[in-house]
Amino acid sequence: MADIALPPPAPFLALPGEPPIPWTRWLQSFDTFILAVGLTDVSAARKKALLLHCLGAEGQRVLSALESGTTSDYDTAVELLNAHFAAPQSALLRRFLFRQRHQLPGESVQQYVANLRGLASTCKFGALQDEMIRDQLIEHTNDAKVRETLLLEPDDLSLSRSITIAVRIESAAACASALTKQQTIADCPAPSPMPPSTLQPSQNDTLAAADSSTVMLLRRQQRSRPRPQAQTLRPCDNCGSSSHLSRAQNCPARGQTCRNCGKRNHFASVCRSAPAVSVQAPTIIHNVYSGPVSFKACSVRLNDVCIPLLLDTGASVSLLNMHTYNIFFGALPLSAPAASLCGYGDSKIDLVGSLQVTVGYGSKMVPSFTFHVARRGANLMGLDLFSALGFSLVDTKGAAILTVSTPWQQKWPSLFDGLGCLTAFAHQPLLNPTIKPVIQPLRRIPLALRDSVSAELKQLLDIGIIEPVDASPWVSNLVVAQKKSGALRVCVDLRAVNKAVIPDRFPLPTSEELIAQFHGSTMFSKLDLRQGYLQVPLHPSSRNLTAFVTHAGVFRYTRMPFGLSSAPSCFQKIMVSVLAGIPGVAIYLDDVVIHGPTPESHDERLSRVFAALAEHKLTLNAEKCTFSAPTIEYVGFRLSADGVTPLRSNIDAILAIPEPSSAAQVVSFLGMTGYYLKFLPHYSATTAPLRRLLRKDEPWVWTQACSDAVRALKVQLTTAPVLAHLGNLRCIGYSHRSSAVTDPARCREAHRLCITGPQSDGAEILGGGT
Repeated sequence: MADIALPPPAPFLALPGEPPIPWTRWLQSFDTFILAVGLTDVSAARKKALLLHCLGAEGQRVLSALESGTTSDYDTAVELLNAHFAAPQSALLRRFLFRQRHQLPGESVQQYVANLRGLASTCKFGALQDEMIRDQLIEHTNDAKVRETLLLEPDDLSLSRSITIAVRIESAAACASALTKQQTIADCPAPSPMPPSTLQPSQNDTLAAADSSTVMLLRRQQRSRPRPQAQTLRPCDNCGSSSHLSRAQNCPARGQTCRNCGKRNHFASVCRSAPAVSVQAPTIIHNVYSGPVSFKACSVRLNDVCIPLLLDTGASVSLLNMHTYNIFFGALPLSAPAASLCGYGDSKIDLVGSLQVTVGYGSKMVPSFTFHVARRGANLMGLDLFSALGFSLVDTKGAAILTVSTPWQQKWPSLFDGLGCLTAFAHQPLLNPTIKPVIQPLRRIPLALRDSVSAELKQLLDIGIIEPVDASPWVSNLVVAQKKSGALRVCVDLRAVNKAVIPDRFPLPTSEELIAQFHGSTMFSKLDLRQGYLQVPLHPSSRNLTAFVTHAGVFRYTRMPFGLSSAPSCFQKIMVSVLAGIPGVAIYLDDVVIHGPTPESHDERLSRVFAALAEHKLTLNAEKCTFSAPTIEYVGFRLSADGVTPLRSNIDAILAIPEPSSAAQVVSFLGMTGYYLKFLPHYSATTAPLRRLLRKDEPWVWTQACSDAVRALKVQLTTAPVLAHLGNLRCIGYSHRSSAVTDPARCREAHRLCITGPQSDGAEILGGGT
């Protein structure tokens, strides 16, 4: 240290708080200092004393606390400080930080890549490290020309070539900017001569970024060019400003359209043309033109990546193509396709999977949204994202385009306005007095969701669904769920409360009981109550059962919430009471179907249902209602005058299930297929190999018979027949006579009559007997 007088590194932690320099970087500086002053061979005690001296007062206190009163050597002290200040982080977190690193303004390509290398060194990318840095450079560079040029390169583009191309583009842009500024200086006379040494800092920075030969050439041209005489600038002919000459590159009028004459590159305030006469004549369309159409696109932020999406409100879901996924989101996992999608003309879309991302547009943010990823095609913004972002269609005057309503909505407008509230009913669940109330501690919501949750709570508070309270014997926690539209649904975890609730035993109808009502009907309407449970008042003495704690305080429901075990039976009982005495009505909770054999009878029944709902102050969700339709979807089936078939979306979900690999998956598969038992002949025999796996003490052995059973059930569902509605059958008996005809054709006809139901009374079924 006496031979070379070098200053020690700055104190690592002189005051309490965060270290100004990360520990690993500071330790490297300390090791370099030890090596430079020739103290590598000194004793460990002296090295530790030097370390303590350089740590600073707060760093010494931290090390003393870590040693817990014992004295450690130099290596042990470094290990303790490493564990404290450089605790190992998961590779997932380090990769997340790597993907979030954008090129900063003013940061060169070389600096950006160097920082990416530092981040990638701890991400465990392995052999893919260069590819990940290359992709990050393409995705998060702040130069659009660099991104476009690199995207035009082949897929085997290396990192070194990417850096070379990006540096060349960056250097060329700096040279072009310098040339433009020098040209502006030559063409624009200054008020007074400026000494050569008084260059603007930004100009020096630009010149420094260019090639040295180009810089020297520009400086020689500047010195050799005669200095202009001071004079007043003439206002720009295109924008009227005196800060630059006409046709300057930085003129704000460049690319703008004049409102006066319709020409480009100047403003109306300096326009010298006569105003254009606009004559609006009616447009007559003689035929449909099949030429190119200018489609509208909207750029949104997907995980902070700006992606243009084609607006398509005719698409129910939003799509990303595989090319976009590979470039920008390749590090994110894809989920299996949830359903099959079809385009125009029932052409099947080749889906790869689904992707969860955050979507932002302006100040609007959707925390989690599902995109379907297709192998090819355009990136689409469907109706789901269009609605989730709060977009609306407007006319040429800026007014919102109103939803086209049906005659029923026009006749009963109050039924489709806002959230209703029953006046003749209130829910007061019975409680088991032996169960003690439970107060749950606050389960904190992620910071990214707090704003959305607060907005949802404010909305519920404004319309009177919840109310604030100071204390309650029961306190539960919030559960945040995502709707299909991408918006958030706020629920309450009432499992502890449900242990004390004695549920109502009013029965819910089965699907067979509901479907049996539709025999003879040809017209159907389906009504959906708007948030049905929330239209039932909660008795004041029962409101504390629904109290929940949030980051904004404690609230409780004034209406019957979702999740309460007594709610389904209570709601079914209320709806049956409200619509009692009206024929042709099928009720399953908040889904009500009105049907009739003729349009007249159907309309008469629907009018009576609307009158009953209006009398009890109930409201409907117009978007989910269907009126006067020949076919509807109800409780998992498609209903029509011809009969009942399985719902196609449910069948597709069953077909997408892989072969079960555990007993629990077998139970789930049998539960889904068993719902459509009536469409699966010989179900018991077909599923025997699968049910054998569920026996107690039966070893799990998946055989070919099990695979055949799964395959047979899927084939039967894809070819399921249309089952006619059963009528009011009289007693159908099998007659055994010695002279009975046993022709197979007649036996098959008799079997068909038994399934579909005879149209005449006293039908006799013939069959061979024994």
